[in-house]
Amino acid sequence: MKLSCLILTFLLTANLFAQTSPLRARQVFEAAKKVDEATRNRVWNEFEPFRYTTFSAQADGDYILFNAARKESAVPFSWSLADAYFSNVSLEDALVITFHEAFHAFEADAARTGPKWNAENSMLVFEYQETSARNNALFAIEARLLRAAFATRGDRPLREKVRQFLAVRALRQSALDPRFVEFEKGAEANEGMAEYAGAKTVYEALRRPEKSLDFLRGDADAFLSEKFRPLEEIGKVGKNVRRKFYLTGSAEGFLLDRLLPDWKKRVQTEGRFAQDLLAESVRFKTPENAETERLVAAFDYEKTLAAEEQSVAERTAANRVLLEKSLAQAGRRFVVDFGRLKTPPGVRSFDPMNVTLVGPAIRVHTRAVTFGGDHGFTASYAQTVVEDLAQKSYTTIVAENAEQTVTADGAVLDLNRDGDYQFAQSLTIETENFQLTARAGVVRVANGTVTITLID
Repeated sequence: MKLSCLILTFLLTANLFAQTSPLRARQVFEAAKKVDEATRNRVWNEFEPFRYTTFSAQADGDYILFNAARKESAVPFSWSLADAYFSNVSLEDALVITFHEAFHAFEADAARTGPKWNAENSMLVFEYQETSARNNALFAIEARLLRAAFATRGDRPLREKVRQFLAVRALRQSALDPRFVEFEKGAEANEGMAEYAGAKTVYEALRRPEKSLDFLRGDADAFLSEKFRPLEEIGKVGKNVRRKFYLTGSAEGFLLDRLLPDWKKRVQTEGRFAQDLLAESVRFKTPENAETERLVAAFDYEKTLAAEEQSVAERTAANRVLLEKSLAQAGRRFVVDFGRLKTPPGVRSFDPMNVTLVGPAIRVHTRAVTFGGDHGFTASYAQTVVEDLAQKSYTTIVAENAEQTVTADGAVLDLNRDGDYQFAQSLTIETENFQLTARAGVVRVANGTVTITLID
């Protein structure tokens, strides 16, 4: 997962890396260095995590920093893991996310071998059919088959389970918009391979007898079994649809370790996708749909579908509650009305892990998003904002006691006085978590609401 700032916390014992008091980024960083030394060349050829990873102690806490341009570059660091995020995870999981993020830097490294790394079009998160009960039910069965394949011993049974997994995936994806199929494959290439690298690193470390790794006391196979247990209930993996591809993509990677030894080179240098390489490795031929339907029926399809229909209804209701709560917060409401613009603004950047769709036209961004257009308008939010495409508006609420400055054509507006204020040159809004600039329009202050109507 790529975020401008990820926060990281863990638990320790008297041992440097054990778990009874909050762990800091420094200790995770030191543990990661020891793990890297013990597992080098066992995870992914050419991947050297500490080409991209450094540590920084800053006034507000410790950080593990990642730079896709390699650490000796003058390019600023791209993202970081800070002290205070994962408060209830094991050290193993802490190391997984550290190497996961380092692998994202490797993916983006222009100096590595191979073309641009495959990745999902994150903008399709807004359209991807996560609320289709049929799609979700088939995905649930597909994920169970993937875990069954992962747990299978013996070459022939393994290949048979992989073929079953691929058959259900082919049936499900045959009903998807081709763009969504590419989204899934891209998410597995991007997030799935990063998650594979993180899990593979910890797995290899747990298999090493080196004394330098005595802070890792788990069993390697048990770690992987627990890692992929959520495949049994894939629909419960987080609130964001992208999360499940972390699991499916990484699990496919571990299967390919057993079936196709050169698969990593082909992912990196040929841009191949994991599911396609799996199909090649077992000489998969897509069966008739009727045959696959019989297979899914044997995996309680009707029961799974009914459960997914209920989940869709519950998720739809929960999304509606989130919308209502977002708009019912106390404070001053700021509404950007872009209905009069000939060319509407759009999303310039956003956090795909923290956006909720409430119907086809309403999106609730709960962490970070920037909107902008070619008409001098930019609005950046580091707080909840409702994007309503039907009403052509963005709505956010700022706490009344928070500092708020609205300046129209050089004059600071009194937000405690109702009135209309036209601006023809510039408008700026400055709050702690919301900033806006615009070129022309009207500001209306009325009943605790500030409405900015943009015009060309």
